Amino acid sequence: LGSVMKLLTSVLAMRLVEEGDLALDEPIIGRWPSFALADPDVTMTLTLRHLLTHRSGLFGDYLKSYGDGDDAIELYADDAAHLQQVTPPDTVFSYCYAAFVLAARACEVATGRRWHDLVAEHIVQDMQMTRAGTRLTDLPDEDVAVGHVAAEKGLHIPVYDGEFSYSLAPAGALGWSSVGGL
Repeated sequence: LGSVMKLLTSVLAMRLVEEGDLALDEPIIGRWPSFALADPDVTMTLTLRHLLTHRSGLFGDYLKSYGDGDDAIELYADDAAHLQQVTPPDTVFSYCYAAFVLAARACEVATGRRWHDLVAEHIVQDMQMTRAGTRLTDLPDEDVAVGHVAAEKGLHIPVYDGEFSYSLAPAGALGWSSVGGL
């Protein structure tokens, strides 16, 4: 599904905003006290809206893998404390993978549940996406779309292990669906 996962992360975050678990325009640190970035001023002012609209100003191509464990998003977010500001928040649009992993972690902190489970409940089940998921370990034995990488001689192989991890799933690294499911 690639970057369609950003859409699912956004829908989840907005559902939690509607339910009062998250706030769109309040500083993230208000509901996630351990939130930290390299710039302490940005740490105190960054909002969910900044993250979801690619206007955080953060270095966005931080693609480090933290494995496929349930704590992968948490580990990524903890390490994001070193991420540098490229621009002040809300000044320019800049495509940002890191922002969506941080938004996913904000969802986890707000609910005490893992992003994977929240997407399964609030998106996949509620929208009756019967053939969709966030973990490649849940792939059914039927035709579904998954990410691919270029291989030798122009062949493309599915990304199953090692290339991308669960820690990057909220930004688009993983996910699968049938066309009908999507």
